[in-house]
Amino acid sequence: MRGIFSHAKRLFKAIVAPTLVTLVLCVGIAFAVYTVVAPLFPADFLENMKDYEPEDIQAFMLELTELMEENQVQLYGIMTVATLVFNIVTTWLLNIGFIISKQLIEKEETNVSEALSQSFNKNYVRLFVYAIITTLLSTLVGVVLIPVESVSAVLGSILQIVANVVLLRLFAGRGAIVYGDLDVKNALKFSWENITMGRAIKLYLFILVGAIGAALVLGLTVVPLTMLGSIGAILIMLLMLFLVVFMVAFMISGYAAAFYRYVDVEYQEEEVDDHLIDGEADVV
Repeated sequence: MRGIFSHAKRLFKAIVAPTLVTLVLCVGIAFAVYTVVAPLFPADFLENMKDYEPEDIQAFMLELTELMEENQVQLYGIMTVATLVFNIVTTWLLNIGFIISKQLIEKEETNVSEALSQSFNKNYVRLFVYAIITTLLSTLVGVVLIPVESVSAVLGSILQIVANVVLLRLFAGRGAIVYGDLDVKNALKFSWENITMGRAIKLYLFILVGAIGAALVLGLTVVPLTMLGSIGAILIMLLMLFLVVFMVAFMISGYAAAFYRYVDVEYQEEEVDDHLIDGEADVV
C-alpha cells in the first residue's frame, strides 16, 4: 500500500490541471442535461419541489415517476447521450493520468504537455470502449434488479452489493490496456482471471472504507466552512478539487498496482492473500 500512496502522491501535481478542466466540462454537461430535461416537466412542478413536506415525499416520488414514464423515450435518449459525452470526457482524464503514470514508472519523470499531446491515442479508444462495456453492464444490473427492489428493498440492496463485487472483477482491465498494451477483449479476460471473488470483496471493502472516510472529512470540514460566507465557498471548492484530484491519482495508482501485481503470474483461487491490498505492489 505504501507504493500505491507514493505513486499517487507523485501523480497528484501533474494531473491537477487536467482534472480541473474535466470538472468544468462535467459541470457543463450537467447544466446542458438540466436545460434539456427541465422543459419536459411542468414549470410549477420544479418550482413546487421546495414546498413538499417530509411526509409528502411518497406523493412527490409518485408524481415524479408518472412524469418520467410519460417522457421516458426523451429521457432515455438524453441520458444516453449525456452518458456517452461523460465517458468521453472522463476517459480523456484517465488516459492522461495513465500516460503520466507510465512516465513515472518508466522514466522517473513527468511531461504533462507530452501526455496531453498523446491523450487521444489508441489506448483512449480502448479505454472508452471498456468504459462503455462496464457502464452497460452496470445499467443492465440496475434494470434487472428493479423488479426485485419493488418487492423487497433489502433483498434488492443485497443483490446490488453482490453485483457490484462481481463487476469489480473487471477492475484490473484498464491497467492491462495501458500498462500491458492489451486490447479490450484480452484486458477483460486478464482482469476476470486475476481479480477473484475474494480479491473483489476486499477491494469493495477498501473502497467502502475510503468512501466513508471521505464523507467524514467532508462532513467535518464543509459545515464549518459554510459559516465563512464567500470565503468559505471558495475554500469548499478548493477542498473538493483537492479530494477529486487525490481520488483520481489514487485510482490510477491502484490500476497500476493491480496490473503489475498480476502480470505474467497465474494465481489459484485460494491465493487470496496475494491480493494487492494485502501486500506491497511494485509501483514506483
